[in-house]
Order: sequence, then C-alpha cells, then structure tokens
Amino acid sequence: MIRVYVLIFLACVLCAEEVKIDFKETRYIDALNEKVTRDGWISFSDNSTKIHYGDREIMLINSHVTIKNADENVQVNAREEQNIINMFAALRAIFENSEERLKTFFKITEKSQDETTLEAINSSNPISILTYKVKNGNVTKLEIFSQNGDRITIDVVEKR
Repeated sequence: MIRVYVLIFLACVLCAEEVKIDFKETRYIDALNEKVTRDGWISFSDNSTKIHYGDREIMLINSHVTIKNADENVQVNAREEQNIINMFAALRAIFENSEERLKTFFKITEKSQDETTLEAINSSNPISILTYKVKNGNVTKLEIFSQNGDRITIDVVEKR
C-alpha cells in the first residue's frame, strides 16, 4: 500500500507543471529620481517560486530563500525575508488568479473586467498599492507603488 502512495506522489511531482513568465520591469527610484529598466522572468511550480534578473536569481523553495548573485549564494530561512515571501505570494496569487489569497495581504479597492487595484491592509507591507491588468484571462501588466515612493511597472512579455 505504501508503494502505491509513493508512486502517486512521484507521479504528481513529475507531472507538476512549471509556469514561466518573461517580463520587462521599469523601476522608478524616488530618492534618486531615476528609472532603471531590466528584463527577467519569474516561474512558479508546486514547491518553488523563482525570479531571475541578469546574473541575480531569488528562489523560494519550501521554507528557504536562496539569493544567487554572479559570485555568491546566500541561503536564509524564509521567516528572515518576509518581504520576499509576501511579494512572491502576491505575485503567485495574481498570476494564478486567486483573489482569496490576495485578500491575505490586500483589499480590493477597484475592480473592472480588465483591471484590479489593491491596497495593502497592513502598514508593514512594503507595497502600498498594486494594480494589475488582465487581457483574455492573462495578466499583462502590474504597477506596484511602494511605501517608500518607488514605483515598479512590470510588462508581461510572454507566459510559457
């Protein structure tokens, strides 16, 4: 009987589909009055979330956050990087179209067929307002306004 459960578990793990989203990010840094643009991708699978920019990758796998730079790897317990955890959870909820999970962090202040605006429910959330646009059931754009005045615009290039 245990073998059957092991086989079912392995089949589920092997069949787990990874969703990968290529994007272009424009970040306005308020303190410097400067815009920075970069390309990247984010991927979601059953047990991990990864975001990749050039030579930097941030991964959440189970309860560990790993930050890989060109010359170093840093692994920390997820509780020590709550902002990363919250950002990944919000992005996953948006791209998986889960309003219930979004309500953990945000309240919906405006909603139409193709655009939703969310406001943070907790002042410790680094994001104050988040707006995302949807076309034909797919997220096409996110606009993130942080508590410190920075703004990030993420344009989805391709979902694979």
